[in-house]
Amino acid sequence: MLNIIYEDNHLLVVNKPKGMVVHPAPGNPDGTAMESICHAIVQEMKGADLALLGYMAMGTALTSTIFGYPVGALADRFGRKKVLLTTMALFWSSSILLILAPSPAMLSGILQGFYHISGPLGGAIQRELVDQEVMGTWIGVNKFTNAMFSAVMAVVAGLLYDYVGPQWCFLIFIGLDLSV
Repeated sequence: MLNIIYEDNHLLVVNKPKGMVVHPAPGNPDGTAMESICHAIVQEMKGADLALLGYMAMGTALTSTIFGYPVGALADRFGRKKVLLTTMALFWSSSILLILAPSPAMLSGILQGFYHISGPLGGAIQRELVDQEVMGTWIGVNKFTNAMFSAVMAVVAGLLYDYVGPQWCFLIFIGLDLSV
């Protein structure tokens, strides 16, 4: 659980517990600080109660647990890139559902679970494409670039949330994913 130190219309300062991962990543799919913040946003935007947020988290975890192996087998059979794009499309549709849902009862974490499945697929593709001699450098540069981009996007998302609307944070994320 996050300890909120300060909150206003433009800023949220939290004290995350030592050892809590900041955002989902391969090997750390849930229980992250970002997940806690996203749940708070869904609660604020759609009026979801704690029970529904629990169902969403459970749906996310069960999806990645139940479908992880079958999706990996499909990736081996039909190609990782095709299956990766399919799992990402399911994740994008969940973000659109979060925006368009007229009531909290329609929110579902099931499709969100496909984001966690896509991580290992992307990692497998990366390991196939990058020469082993430069893999360490590649991972370092990749993670550094990702961290810098994430820091900038956190500020941009906050501005979008405040001045344009919270739904644009999700839509722009989908657009960036599709453009890459």
